[in-house]
Amino acid sequence: NSTDFENLTAPDWGAALAEIEPVLADRLPEAEPVPIPEYSGDDCAGHVDTETEEVDCSWALTRPEEQRCPFWESAADVTSESEREAIIDEIRDDPRCDEDLDSAGSQLYDVPASTDPRVVAAFTGFEGAELDEAVSFLEDGGVLVADPWAVTDEGTVLFEREVNIWKENGEGEERVGGAHFVELPAMAVDKKLLASNQVLLSPAAVERMELVESDWQRQYLLATSGEIDGATIEALTGDLDRDVADGTVYASFIRTDYVDRGTFYMVLAATGLCALIALGATAVSTGLIIAEQRRDMTTLGAVGAAPGLRKRFAMWQTVMIAAFGAGLGTLAGTLGYALIREALNQPLMFSYPFPPLYGWELPWAAIGITVLAVPLIAAVGALLFTRARLPSERRLT
Repeated sequence: NSTDFENLTAPDWGAALAEIEPVLADRLPEAEPVPIPEYSGDDCAGHVDTETEEVDCSWALTRPEEQRCPFWESAADVTSESEREAIIDEIRDDPRCDEDLDSAGSQLYDVPASTDPRVVAAFTGFEGAELDEAVSFLEDGGVLVADPWAVTDEGTVLFEREVNIWKENGEGEERVGGAHFVELPAMAVDKKLLASNQVLLSPAAVERMELVESDWQRQYLLATSGEIDGATIEALTGDLDRDVADGTVYASFIRTDYVDRGTFYMVLAATGLCALIALGATAVSTGLIIAEQRRDMTTLGAVGAAPGLRKRFAMWQTVMIAAFGAGLGTLAGTLGYALIREALNQPLMFSYPFPPLYGWELPWAAIGITVLAVPLIAAVGALLFTRARLPSERRLT
């Protein structure tokens, strides 16, 4: 079914917020929703002399020509895979070729713009004097960017706007001569910050770029004097995952967290399973060793060895076997990972932007603990379950 979007009215954001605020107050002490204005430059019909076609705009953060990765120019006329691989080999150590799959050639939509210190701190992680400097820079009309190569020697960045005309058959055609540039003062921040757009604008920058605030979504930063724990997050997620304002607005609660909880719990479960297997294997091997040592224990008793000596003999024999097994298992596992890592990385080596390769970020602390814990558990098991006194005085036949 077709929808007449031109006749749609924007949601009543005031009514939606008024309905949500009591829910927040019940869960968060002194909760204050801080608006995060988001802007886009989609509507730019005024820049094109047309009455029949649909027009939209796209903005992108550009790099100065001398600071762009040479791959894009070198690979333009590449026709073979071997040529492409040769180019990627050449640029692999070029610091300008640090683009990732998310940022390379990405267009700016719903870009945040604010000078509120709370919003700036949430996007940048800045504190103290560093935060004051960033806020002051934004108040003076600057922008924060997460791509240091986009910043010119003069301390500015260049935003490029392209105007697209959409024909009646749905095909898009870039308007010839439609590119428009806006140069703004810029401050570079850590590449991992500023969320997906990698840009935080100031109100003055929004005005220069002729952006408009989105009518169809609102985002708020929740400031609270209390500590937000897992139970609070779960409760708020359940409370706000619904329609409000007579069904015209859908509300949701998201905690910005760069820890992948799903992966964390999966690794935790795998660790627990491996620990259980290691403990079981250690217990079985310790029992077998103790059973095998019975004749040796009897002989030691026959020659007058003290009970403590027999227990220590069993302990050290068990420790040596457990340590050898743990060390050999760790070595075999590491070599196996090295082969798998090489096989997984091979098809990724000649792609650009460079995808993250599988590295050596293994849980070395956990591996070290395992290598030490298995022999230790075996030693404790041998001391506990080796009988200090055996019927060694009886004659063995």
